[in-house]
Amino acid sequence: MLSPFRPYLLTVAAVLTVQPLTAMALENLTFDNLRVEAPDGKGSVLIKRVDFIDTNLSRADASKLFAAGLSKDEYVAILSKAQAKRIVAPEIVVEPKGDHTGTVTVRSYEVIGLDKGRFQKASIAGFDGTITDKGGTGTIKSGPIVLEDGDFSKLVVAVKDGDVANGVARLGKFSWTGFDLQVPDKDTPASAPGGNLFKIALASLTGSTAYDGDVPTQTKGEFKGFSFQPPQASEAGRSLAKFGYERIEGGITLAGTYDAARKSYALADYTITGVNAGALSLSGNFGNVEKGVFTGDKSQRLAAAAQGNVSDLTLRFVNQGLFDKAVEFYAASVNRKAADVKGEWAVAVTGMLPMMLGGDPSAMKIAEAVNTFIRDPKSLTVSLKGKSGPIRFMEAMSLRDPVTFLSKVQVTTTANQ
Repeated sequence: MLSPFRPYLLTVAAVLTVQPLTAMALENLTFDNLRVEAPDGKGSVLIKRVDFIDTNLSRADASKLFAAGLSKDEYVAILSKAQAKRIVAPEIVVEPKGDHTGTVTVRSYEVIGLDKGRFQKASIAGFDGTITDKGGTGTIKSGPIVLEDGDFSKLVVAVKDGDVANGVARLGKFSWTGFDLQVPDKDTPASAPGGNLFKIALASLTGSTAYDGDVPTQTKGEFKGFSFQPPQASEAGRSLAKFGYERIEGGITLAGTYDAARKSYALADYTITGVNAGALSLSGNFGNVEKGVFTGDKSQRLAAAAQGNVSDLTLRFVNQGLFDKAVEFYAASVNRKAADVKGEWAVAVTGMLPMMLGGDPSAMKIAEAVNTFIRDPKSLTVSLKGKSGPIRFMEAMSLRDPVTFLSKVQVTTTANQ
Protein backbone atom coordinates (compact mmCIF):
# COMPACT_ATOMS: atom_id res chain seq x y z
CA MET A 1 0.00 0.00 0.00
CA LEU A 2 2.84 2.41 0.85
CA SER A 3 5.15 1.43 -1.99
CA PRO A 4 3.70 3.92 -4.50
CA PHE A 5 4.66 6.80 -2.20
CA ARG A 6 8.20 5.72 -1.38
CA PRO A 7 10.08 7.58 -4.16
CA TYR A 8 8.22 10.83 -3.51
CA LEU A 9 8.34 10.69 0.29
CA LEU A 10 12.07 10.00 0.20
CA THR A 11 12.54 13.03 -2.02
CA VAL A 12 10.53 15.27 0.28
CA ALA A 13 12.21 13.87 3.41
CA ALA A 14 15.65 14.44 1.96
CA VAL A 15 14.78 17.99 0.93
CA LEU A 16 13.23 18.87 4.26
CA THR A 17 15.77 17.04 6.43
CA VAL A 18 19.02 18.83 6.15
CA GLN A 19 21.44 23.14 13.48
CA PRO A 20 23.34 25.97 14.47
CA LEU A 21 24.46 28.16 11.61
CA THR A 22 27.78 29.79 10.96
CA ALA A 23 28.13 33.53 10.82
CA MET A 24 27.23 34.26 7.22
CA ALA A 25 24.63 35.92 5.04
CA LEU A 26 21.36 34.07 5.52
CA GLU A 27 18.17 34.19 3.53
CA ASN A 28 14.46 33.56 3.95
CA LEU A 29 13.08 31.70 0.95
CA THR A 30 9.49 30.83 0.08
CA PHE A 31 8.33 28.48 -2.67
CA ASP A 32 4.67 27.96 -3.59
CA ASN A 33 2.97 25.09 -5.40
CA LEU A 34 6.07 23.01 -6.07
CA ARG A 35 5.34 19.77 -7.87
CA VAL A 36 7.90 16.96 -7.89
CA GLU A 37 7.15 14.40 -10.58
CA ALA A 38 8.24 10.77 -10.28
CA PRO A 39 10.79 9.82 -12.97
CA ASP A 40 8.60 6.90 -14.06
CA GLY A 41 5.50 9.07 -14.33
CA LYS A 42 3.62 7.06 -11.72
CA GLY A 43 2.85 9.94 -9.42
CA SER A 44 3.87 13.25 -7.98
CA VAL A 45 4.25 15.25 -4.79
CA LEU A 46 2.69 18.71 -4.47
CA ILE A 47 4.27 20.96 -1.84
CA LYS A 48 1.78 23.79 -1.55
CA ARG A 49 4.22 26.02 0.31
CA VAL A 50 7.63 25.60 1.87
CA ASP A 51 9.60 28.24 3.81
CA PHE A 52 13.36 28.10 4.36
CA ILE A 53 14.07 30.40 7.32
CA ASP A 54 17.61 31.69 7.89
CA THR A 55 19.19 29.40 5.34
CA ASN A 56 22.58 29.49 3.67
CA LEU A 57 21.11 28.17 0.42
CA SER A 58 20.57 30.47 -2.52
CA ARG A 59 17.20 30.45 -4.23
CA ALA A 60 18.81 28.74 -7.19
CA ASP A 61 20.26 25.88 -5.10
CA ALA A 62 17.08 25.41 -3.07
CA SER A 63 14.94 25.29 -6.22
CA LYS A 64 17.22 22.62 -7.73
CA LEU A 65 16.20 20.25 -4.94
CA PHE A 66 12.70 20.18 -6.41
CA ALA A 67 13.74 19.97 -10.04
CA ALA A 68 13.44 16.84 -12.15
CA GLY A 69 16.60 15.31 -13.57
CA LEU A 70 18.99 16.53 -10.87
CA SER A 71 22.00 14.17 -10.72
CA LYS A 72 22.86 12.30 -7.53
CA ASP A 73 26.13 14.20 -7.15
CA GLU A 74 24.39 17.59 -7.52
CA TYR A 75 21.68 16.56 -5.08
CA VAL A 76 24.16 15.32 -2.44
CA ALA A 77 26.36 18.41 -2.90
CA ILE A 78 23.46 20.70 -1.96
CA LEU A 79 22.29 18.55 0.95
CA SER A 80 25.86 18.31 2.28
CA LYS A 81 26.10 22.08 2.71
CA ALA A 82 22.45 22.98 3.44
CA GLN A 83 21.74 24.81 6.70
CA ALA A 84 18.58 26.44 8.00
CA LYS A 85 17.08 27.59 11.28
CA ARG A 86 13.72 26.15 10.22
CA ILE A 87 12.07 24.59 7.21
CA VAL A 88 8.28 24.53 7.24
CA ALA A 89 5.82 22.93 4.82
CA PRO A 90 2.21 23.23 6.06
CA GLU A 91 0.79 20.74 3.56
CA ILE A 92 2.29 18.16 1.21
CA VAL A 93 0.05 16.13 -1.09
CA VAL A 94 1.22 12.79 -2.47
CA GLU A 95 -0.63 11.74 -5.64
CA PRO A 96 0.13 8.24 -6.97
CA LYS A 97 -0.86 7.35 -10.54
CA GLY A 98 -1.10 4.22 -12.64
CA ASP A 99 -2.08 1.00 -10.83
CA HIS A 100 -2.60 3.04 -7.65
CA THR A 101 -4.51 6.32 -7.55
CA GLY A 102 -5.64 8.68 -4.79
CA THR A 103 -4.17 11.29 -2.50
CA VAL A 104 -2.34 11.29 0.82
CA THR A 105 -1.90 14.60 2.62
CA VAL A 106 1.02 15.18 5.00
CA ARG A 107 0.31 18.01 7.45
CA SER A 108 2.59 20.48 9.23
CA TYR A 109 6.04 19.24 8.28
CA GLU A 110 8.71 21.12 10.22
CA VAL A 111 12.45 20.74 10.65
CA ILE A 112 14.38 22.79 13.21
CA GLY A 113 18.11 23.41 13.29
CA LEU A 114 19.34 21.83 10.08
CA ASP A 115 23.06 21.56 9.49
CA LYS A 116 24.54 19.43 6.71
CA GLY A 117 22.43 16.34 7.35
CA ARG A 118 21.96 16.97 11.09
CA PHE A 119 18.86 18.37 12.76
CA GLN A 120 17.54 19.20 16.22
CA LYS A 121 13.98 18.16 15.49
CA ALA A 122 11.88 17.00 12.54
CA SER A 123 8.15 16.39 12.78
CA ILE A 124 4.79 16.14 11.08
CA ALA A 125 1.38 16.59 12.67
CA GLY A 126 0.12 13.55 10.79
CA PHE A 127 -1.09 12.34 7.41
CA ASP A 128 -4.24 10.83 5.94
CA GLY A 129 -5.68 9.84 2.60
CA THR A 130 -7.12 7.19 0.32
CA ILE A 131 -5.59 4.90 -2.28
CA THR A 132 -7.48 2.93 -4.92
CA ASP A 133 -6.21 -0.12 -6.79
CA LYS A 134 -7.70 -3.24 -8.37
CA GLY A 135 -8.98 -4.46 -5.00
CA GLY A 136 -10.89 -1.27 -4.22
CA THR A 137 -10.26 1.78 -2.07
CA GLY A 138 -8.22 1.78 1.10
CA THR A 139 -7.48 4.41 3.71
CA ILE A 140 -4.37 5.47 5.59
CA LYS A 141 -4.12 7.74 8.63
CA SER A 142 -1.47 8.69 11.14
CA GLY A 143 -0.99 10.96 14.11
CA PRO A 144 2.22 12.86 14.90
CA ILE A 145 5.70 11.64 14.02
CA VAL A 146 8.60 13.34 15.83
CA LEU A 147 12.36 12.81 15.47
CA GLU A 148 14.90 14.56 17.71
CA ASP A 149 18.68 14.94 17.73
CA GLY A 150 19.21 13.41 14.32
CA ASP A 151 22.41 13.02 12.35
CA PHE A 152 22.13 11.57 8.86
CA SER A 153 25.31 13.20 7.53
CA LYS A 154 27.08 9.86 7.12
CA LEU A 155 24.12 8.53 5.16
CA VAL A 156 24.37 11.52 2.82
CA VAL A 157 28.02 10.66 2.16
CA ALA A 158 27.12 6.99 1.72
CA VAL A 159 24.53 7.92 -0.90
CA LYS A 160 27.18 9.88 -2.76
CA ASP A 161 29.55 6.91 -2.63
CA GLY A 162 26.81 4.60 -3.91
CA ASP A 163 26.51 2.27 -0.88
CA VAL A 164 23.91 3.29 1.71
CA ALA A 165 24.95 0.36 3.94
CA ASN A 166 28.18 2.26 4.72
CA GLY A 167 26.19 5.03 6.40
CA VAL A 168 25.26 5.07 10.09
CA ALA A 169 22.47 7.30 11.34
CA ARG A 170 22.11 8.85 14.79
CA LEU A 171 18.73 9.54 16.41
CA GLY A 172 18.20 10.67 19.99
CA LYS A 173 14.42 10.25 20.20
CA PHE A 174 11.63 8.98 18.00
CA SER A 175 7.86 8.77 18.43
CA TRP A 176 5.03 7.76 16.14
CA THR A 177 1.45 7.81 17.39
CA GLY A 178 -1.88 6.59 16.05
CA PHE A 179 -1.31 4.75 12.77
CA ASP A 180 -4.21 3.09 10.94
CA LEU A 181 -4.11 1.40 7.53
CA GLN A 182 -6.96 -0.38 5.77
CA VAL A 183 -6.11 -2.15 2.52
CA PRO A 184 -8.59 -4.01 0.26
CA ASP A 185 -7.85 -7.64 -0.57
CA LYS A 186 -8.26 -8.05 -4.34
CA ASP A 187 -9.00 -11.76 -3.89
CA THR A 188 -11.92 -11.17 -1.51
CA PRO A 189 -15.14 -9.46 -2.66
CA ALA A 190 -16.24 -6.36 -0.74
CA SER A 191 -19.65 -8.03 -0.24
CA ALA A 192 -18.11 -10.94 1.69
CA PRO A 193 -19.06 -11.28 5.38
CA GLY A 194 -16.94 -8.78 7.29
CA GLY A 195 -15.85 -7.02 4.09
CA ASN A 196 -12.54 -7.30 2.27
CA LEU A 197 -10.22 -4.96 4.18
CA PHE A 198 -6.93 -5.86 5.81
CA LYS A 199 -6.75 -3.68 8.94
CA ILE A 200 -3.39 -2.70 10.44
CA ALA A 201 -3.11 -0.38 13.44
CA LEU A 202 -0.43 0.86 15.82
CA ALA A 203 -1.02 2.80 19.04
CA SER A 204 2.55 4.08 19.32
CA LEU A 205 6.17 3.46 18.47
CA THR A 206 8.70 5.21 20.71
CA GLY A 207 12.45 5.03 21.15
CA SER A 208 15.34 6.89 22.72
CA THR A 209 19.12 6.54 22.60
CA ALA A 210 21.77 8.19 24.77
CA TYR A 211 25.18 8.77 23.19
CA ASP A 212 28.78 9.29 24.20
CA GLY A 213 29.97 11.11 21.12
CA ASP A 214 28.80 8.96 18.23
CA VAL A 215 28.60 5.78 20.33
CA PRO A 216 25.16 4.73 21.62
CA THR A 217 25.34 3.90 25.33
CA GLN A 218 21.71 3.26 26.26
CA THR A 219 18.78 2.35 24.06
CA LYS A 220 15.09 1.93 24.88
CA GLY A 221 12.15 1.29 22.61
CA GLU A 222 8.50 0.25 22.67
CA PHE A 223 6.21 -0.91 19.89
CA LYS A 224 2.77 -0.67 21.52
CA GLY A 225 -0.76 -1.60 20.54
CA PHE A 226 -0.08 -3.28 17.20
CA SER A 227 -2.92 -5.18 15.55
CA PHE A 228 -3.37 -7.00 12.27
CA GLN A 229 -6.82 -8.20 11.21
CA PRO A 230 -7.31 -9.85 7.80
CA PRO A 231 -10.72 -9.99 6.09
CA GLN A 232 -12.82 -12.69 7.71
CA ALA A 233 -13.49 -14.41 4.37
CA SER A 234 -9.91 -14.18 3.08
CA GLU A 235 -7.48 -17.09 3.08
CA ALA A 236 -5.46 -15.40 5.85
CA GLY A 237 -8.62 -14.75 7.85
CA ARG A 238 -9.77 -18.35 7.59
CA SER A 239 -6.33 -19.67 8.55
CA LEU A 240 -6.16 -17.38 11.55
CA ALA A 241 -9.65 -18.41 12.65
CA LYS A 242 -8.65 -22.08 12.58
CA PHE A 243 -5.89 -21.22 15.01
CA GLY A 244 -8.41 -19.52 17.29
CA TYR A 245 -7.77 -15.85 16.52
CA GLU A 246 -9.71 -13.10 14.76
CA ARG A 247 -6.71 -10.78 14.76
CA ILE A 248 -3.09 -10.63 15.89
CA GLU A 249 -2.42 -8.10 18.65
CA GLY A 250 0.69 -7.34 20.62
CA GLY A 251 3.82 -5.27 21.04
CA ILE A 252 7.58 -5.22 21.53
CA THR A 253 9.85 -3.73 24.21
CA LEU A 254 13.63 -3.25 23.98
CA ALA A 255 16.30 -2.06 26.42
CA GLY A 256 20.08 -2.33 26.14
CA THR A 257 23.24 -0.71 27.54
CA TYR A 258 26.73 -0.45 26.06
CA ASP A 259 29.83 0.11 28.22
CA ALA A 260 32.64 1.32 25.95
CA ALA A 261 35.32 1.03 28.66
CA ARG A 262 34.49 -2.62 29.28
CA LYS A 263 33.56 -3.30 25.65
CA SER A 264 30.39 -4.94 26.89
CA TYR A 265 26.76 -4.84 25.78
CA ALA A 266 23.92 -5.88 28.07
CA LEU A 267 20.62 -6.73 26.42
CA ALA A 268 18.33 -6.21 29.41
CA ASP A 269 15.11 -6.86 27.56
CA TYR A 270 13.81 -7.82 24.17
CA THR A 271 10.23 -8.99 24.57
CA ILE A 272 7.53 -9.78 22.04
CA THR A 273 4.04 -9.97 23.53
CA GLY A 274 0.76 -11.16 22.07
CA VAL A 275 -2.76 -10.63 23.38
CA ASN A 276 -4.23 -13.99 24.39
CA ALA A 277 -0.96 -15.57 23.27
CA GLY A 278 1.95 -14.91 25.62
CA ALA A 279 5.34 -13.26 25.85
CA LEU A 280 8.71 -14.33 24.46
CA SER A 281 11.69 -12.59 26.08
CA LEU A 282 15.41 -12.59 25.35
CA SER A 283 18.19 -11.14 27.50
CA GLY A 284 21.95 -11.61 27.52
CA ASN A 285 25.44 -10.23 27.99
CA PHE A 286 27.99 -9.76 25.23
CA GLY A 287 31.70 -8.98 25.46
CA ASN A 288 34.62 -7.67 23.38
CA VAL A 289 32.20 -5.37 21.58
CA GLU A 290 34.29 -2.67 19.90
CA LYS A 291 32.95 0.83 19.16
CA GLY A 292 33.28 0.05 15.48
CA VAL A 293 30.20 -2.16 15.71
CA PHE A 294 28.16 1.04 16.00
CA THR A 295 30.19 3.68 14.16
CA GLY A 296 32.19 2.13 11.33
CA ASP A 297 31.32 1.52 7.71
CA LYS A 298 29.80 -1.76 6.63
CA SER A 299 33.03 -3.76 6.53
CA GLN A 300 34.26 -2.27 9.82
CA ARG A 301 31.00 -3.11 11.56
CA LEU A 302 31.09 -6.70 10.34
CA ALA A 303 34.76 -7.13 11.31
CA ALA A 304 34.17 -5.69 14.80
CA ALA A 305 31.08 -7.84 15.33
CA ALA A 306 32.99 -10.99 14.40
CA GLN A 307 35.39 -10.41 17.32
CA GLY A 308 32.59 -10.24 19.90
CA ASN A 309 31.48 -12.98 22.27
CA VAL A 310 28.45 -14.01 24.28
CA SER A 311 28.67 -14.66 28.03
CA ASP A 312 25.10 -15.76 28.64
CA LEU A 313 21.66 -15.80 27.08
CA THR A 314 18.24 -16.36 28.60
CA LEU A 315 15.12 -17.15 26.60
CA ARG A 316 11.79 -17.19 28.44
CA PHE A 317 8.28 -17.93 27.19
CA VAL A 318 5.24 -17.13 29.32
CA ASN A 319 2.17 -18.83 27.91
CA GLN A 320 -1.14 -16.98 27.84
CA GLY A 321 -3.02 -19.15 25.35
CA LEU A 322 -0.71 -19.58 22.35
CA PHE A 323 0.58 -23.04 23.28
CA ASP A 324 -2.92 -24.29 24.04
CA LYS A 325 -4.23 -23.04 20.69
CA ALA A 326 -1.29 -24.66 18.90
CA VAL A 327 -2.08 -28.01 20.52
CA GLU A 328 -5.77 -27.69 19.65
CA PHE A 329 -4.95 -26.71 16.06
CA TYR A 330 -2.68 -29.73 15.60
CA ALA A 331 -5.11 -32.07 17.35
CA ALA A 332 -7.92 -30.98 15.03
CA SER A 333 -5.70 -31.55 11.97
CA VAL A 334 -5.06 -35.20 12.99
CA ASN A 335 -8.59 -35.74 14.39
CA ARG A 336 -7.38 -36.30 17.95
CA LYS A 337 -8.23 -34.86 21.37
CA ALA A 338 -5.94 -32.10 22.60
CA ALA A 339 -5.38 -33.85 25.96
CA ASP A 340 -4.23 -37.02 24.17
CA VAL A 341 -1.83 -35.06 21.98
CA LYS A 342 -0.28 -33.30 24.99
CA GLY A 343 0.20 -36.64 26.72
CA GLU A 344 1.90 -38.14 23.68
CA TRP A 345 4.19 -35.13 23.28
CA ALA A 346 5.19 -35.31 26.96
CA VAL A 347 6.08 -39.00 26.72
CA ALA A 348 7.97 -38.48 23.46
CA VAL A 349 10.03 -35.64 24.94
CA THR A 350 11.01 -37.70 27.97
CA GLY A 351 11.99 -40.68 25.85
CA MET A 352 13.56 -39.11 22.79
CA LEU A 353 15.10 -35.77 23.80
CA PRO A 354 17.93 -37.28 25.91
CA MET A 355 18.90 -39.51 22.96
CA MET A 356 18.77 -36.57 20.52
CA LEU A 357 21.11 -34.67 22.85
CA GLY A 358 23.66 -37.49 22.82
CA GLY A 359 23.16 -38.60 26.41
CA ASP A 360 24.55 -35.37 27.89
CA PRO A 361 24.08 -35.27 31.71
CA SER A 362 21.89 -32.17 31.39
CA ALA A 363 19.59 -33.78 28.82
CA MET A 364 17.31 -35.49 31.33
CA LYS A 365 16.76 -32.27 33.30
CA ILE A 366 15.96 -30.44 30.06
CA ALA A 367 13.48 -33.17 29.12
CA GLU A 368 11.84 -33.07 32.56
CA ALA A 369 11.32 -29.30 32.35
CA VAL A 370 9.84 -29.49 28.84
CA ASN A 371 7.61 -32.37 29.96
CA THR A 372 6.33 -30.28 32.87
CA PHE A 373 5.59 -27.35 30.58
CA ILE A 374 3.71 -29.49 28.04
CA ARG A 375 1.46 -30.97 30.72
CA ASP A 376 0.85 -27.62 32.47
CA PRO A 377 1.96 -24.83 30.10
CA LYS A 378 2.63 -21.74 32.21
CA SER A 379 6.23 -20.75 31.47
CA LEU A 380 9.47 -22.19 30.13
CA THR A 381 12.93 -20.64 30.67
CA VAL A 382 16.13 -21.70 28.91
CA SER A 383 19.46 -20.26 30.09
CA LEU A 384 22.71 -20.71 28.14
CA LYS A 385 26.24 -20.09 29.41
CA GLY A 386 29.68 -21.08 28.12
CA LYS A 387 31.20 -23.89 30.15
CA SER A 388 34.70 -22.45 29.80
CA GLY A 389 33.78 -18.76 29.69
CA PRO A 390 32.36 -16.54 26.95
CA ILE A 391 31.96 -18.05 23.49
CA ARG A 392 33.07 -16.05 20.45
CA PHE A 393 30.41 -15.35 17.86
CA MET A 394 32.45 -17.10 15.17
CA GLU A 395 32.73 -20.21 17.36
CA ALA A 396 29.02 -20.13 18.24
CA MET A 397 28.14 -20.28 14.54
CA SER A 398 29.94 -23.61 14.26
CA LEU A 399 28.02 -25.27 17.12
CA ARG A 400 25.40 -26.80 14.87
CA ASP A 401 24.84 -30.32 16.22
CA PRO A 402 23.42 -30.93 19.73
CA VAL A 403 26.38 -32.98 21.01
CA THR A 404 28.97 -30.33 20.10
CA PHE A 405 26.71 -27.56 21.38
CA LEU A 406 26.24 -29.18 24.79
CA SER A 407 29.96 -29.87 25.08
CA LYS A 408 30.57 -26.10 24.99
CA VAL A 409 27.38 -24.65 26.47
CA GLN A 410 25.75 -25.21 29.85
CA VAL A 411 21.98 -25.38 29.37
CA THR A 412 19.59 -24.85 32.28
CA THR A 413 15.88 -25.29 31.67
CA THR A 414 13.07 -24.62 34.13
CA ALA A 415 9.30 -24.77 33.80
CA ASN A 416 6.54 -22.83 35.53
CA GLN A 417 8.89 -20.79 37.74
